[in-house]
Amino acid sequence: MIRVSKPASPPSDGALDAVQDAIRAVKREPPMTPSAPPVSTGRLARIDQAFCGEITGSITGQVFCYGYAIHDGVAVYINLAGPRMAVEAIRAKLSKGGHVTVVPPDAPSVELTAGEGNTGMYHAYLHYLPEARFASLILVHAWAVAPNYGGKATTFIFRISDAQAAAKLANHVTQLVNVPVFEAWSAYLYDAGQRAMLVRKTRAAGGIDLLTVDLDVDAWTRLITGGLEQGVIELPQQTT
Repeated sequence: MIRVSKPASPPSDGALDAVQDAIRAVKREPPMTPSAPPVSTGRLARIDQAFCGEITGSITGQVFCYGYAIHDGVAVYINLAGPRMAVEAIRAKLSKGGHVTVVPPDAPSVELTAGEGNTGMYHAYLHYLPEARFASLILVHAWAVAPNYGGKATTFIFRISDAQAAAKLANHVTQLVNVPVFEAWSAYLYDAGQRAMLVRKTRAAGGIDLLTVDLDVDAWTRLITGGLEQGVIELPQQTT
């Protein structure tokens, strides 16, 4: 048996906060179920990339950027390639909390950093071509690779399709909240989460589509209990 906690009542002055407003909006305009992602026999999916400019920062050799994403001034994704020694130098610099700069051919330069004092924050995915002494490196911030479900944190979703992103979001919410989460609620969580600004696009370049997700346990719990109370979502029959 599942007990559903009653959500917070709307304030007496009629003003709604972001969560309450999102629930009401979804009730007026029910979300469409995202179409199923293409069937894949493996675990890998292609992430788009495109040339963004040259990376500079007290290094020797030309290193090029093929995508980046920034959240609150912190680079959470960097795709770069160039001579191995130069690529390794950039990796070491960022891992120590330093910064590098992307210089696009036709736009202002952009600083990429893990943030002052933040060391060892990146997971590295390196591919090396020894015959060409060339390296391709993707750095992904620990916030995206190892989310903190302790109550209030931030993580990210690499969106390949809306269906894939909705499924991934439901997985994050399942691990965050202390109430059951059912697959049938995925479209609601995806739509309502965006309306409440708990899910939003991340500043990015290079063709990458990255979503920022606020891991706010109270807000997501209220979205679920409020959705049930308003009849936007319902418990599967076998659980009632």
